[in-house]
Amino acid sequence: DVPPSNSFVTYPPLFAWVLSFVPANGALVTARIVCSLAWFGTLGAVAWRSRRIEVAFAAAFVAGIWVLANFAMLGRPDSIAGAVGALALWRASRSGRRLDPLTIALFVLVPWIKPTMIGLSIGALVVSRDRRAWAIAAGLAVVSAAVAGPRLFQHMVQSNAQPFALSAWLEQVPARLPFFAPLFAWSAWLGRKERIAFGG
Repeated sequence: DVPPSNSFVTYPPLFAWVLSFVPANGALVTARIVCSLAWFGTLGAVAWRSRRIEVAFAAAFVAGIWVLANFAMLGRPDSIAGAVGALALWRASRSGRRLDPLTIALFVLVPWIKPTMIGLSIGALVVSRDRRAWAIAAGLAVVSAAVAGPRLFQHMVQSNAQPFALSAWLEQVPARLPFFAPLFAWSAWLGRKERIAFGG
C-alpha cells in the first residue's frame, strides 16, 4: 500500500541524504546556510561574471522576490537545484555546438534535486539541438530512474503533478504573476535586443 506520506514527498531524497551526515542538532541551520549561499551566491556570480548592468539589475530583482528567497532560507533544496541548473546553463553557453558529458549530467541531475524544474533541463537540451546530448541525457535519466525504482517516481508524480485544467492555473498563477511578470517582460525585451544585435 502507498504510505500516508505519499502526498507530501515532494523532493527526491538526495539533499536529505547529504544532510544525514550532519549532526541532527545542526542539520536545519546547515541546510539554511547552504541553501541561502547557493541561491544568493548563484545570483551574485551570474551578475559578477556577466559584467553587464542589466544582468546585475535582473539578479537583484530575483534576489528580492520573497516567494523564491523563502525557499532558500527554509533550507529546502530548490536553491541547490537552481545553482546546479545555472552552472549547467553557463557551461552550455560556453561549450559551442556540442554539450560535454558533465554539462549533460548536470542537466539530468537538476530534476533529481527538484522535480518541478525538469522544464529547465528539457528546454536547454532541446534548444542545444545536440542529438548526442539528447541520447546521453535519455540514457542517464533511464538508468537513474531504474536505480531509484518505480515507487519514487510514483511518489514524485502524485506529490507534484497538477491537473491539466484551466481552473488549477487560475488558482495558482494570478496571485504570483505580479512577482514574475516584470522579469518575464524584461527578459523578452533583452532577448529581442540581443537577437537584433546579432542579426537574428
